[in-house]
Amino acid sequence: MRVNRFFKNIFYTTSFVFLTLFVRAQQSVAQHHPIEGTVLINAFKQNKNANNCAAIALIKASIGTFGLDGVVTTQHQTDSTLTCTLRNRESVIIHSRELQYSITKSSFVQQANDSASIQIKLLADTLFAVMCKQLQQKDSTTFEAAVWRLNYGYKTSEIAPLLGLQFKPVAAPSAKKLSGYRHIVIYNYYHAAYSTNGLYDFAENSTGQAAIKDFRWNHIQADHIYDPFFCDIKEGLLVVDQ
Repeated sequence: MRVNRFFKNIFYTTSFVFLTLFVRAQQSVAQHHPIEGTVLINAFKQNKNANNCAAIALIKASIGTFGLDGVVTTQHQTDSTLTCTLRNRESVIIHSRELQYSITKSSFVQQANDSASIQIKLLADTLFAVMCKQLQQKDSTTFEAAVWRLNYGYKTSEIAPLLGLQFKPVAAPSAKKLSGYRHIVIYNYYHAAYSTNGLYDFAENSTGQAAIKDFRWNHIQADHIYDPFFCDIKEGLLVVDQ
């Protein structure tokens, strides 16, 4: 029993250190400088074992649009909780155990190891936890159930409010038109991705990115038939304030 308590104390201490590092990272970065889209694309990637592409696309587009310090602000911190204030002034309290749980389950993969990319990944982990907490309250469920729901498929067009934001659709979303935007979410029936200046976040090749004109995400079916209704880009979505 004492051994279990000892390891639990280590776990909570580690979580607190993580929270502290996140806050310091926010404060130390050149906060008002815009983040380049290619840096966001390559900072971290989706793990192939999770289906949280919509959450990742929203997180990257939000950081690109508002900056590292502009999506949430840290209002108050104790030795076990972090209180984040969203842009719509909603406050979300996250316990260190919840943060650690969501980090483990989301399985975001750190891709680049420069300081900016590490800070982006730290922030992304926290934003995902914020979204899970918001979904928990919205659905009156458990935090674990909310994490599961975000990890295994959430409707792209409805996900922005979980970060206190909303989407503004881009009319007639041709690849040429969407290529003109610096930070945007694109999606079809099967997949969502962050896109910037004609490139989109694509984890399955050596460069980690692909041209938006090639966004033809096709679910593997027995007949391998390409159906434009399901596979072509359905919408481009800009992240804006509520």
